[in-house]
Amino acid sequence: MGRILVLQTEVTQSRCVASNAQGENEGLNTLTQDLREVSVSTAAESSFCRRCISSWRTHMTS
Repeated sequence: MGRILVLQTEVTQSRCVASNAQGENEGLNTLTQDLREVSVSTAAESSFCRRCISSWRTHMTS
């Protein structure tokens, strides 16, 4: 009987660990998506800044 209780406890602990890992994974997936969106936005802003600087240089040298 004692062995069964030990195994039941281990199963319960394993479920808790799996549940926590799943929650952390979901949080990391959300963070990853947020970082992707920031990266795309930053790339667009960088491209815009380069175009502005290029335009400014052309204007200043004309």
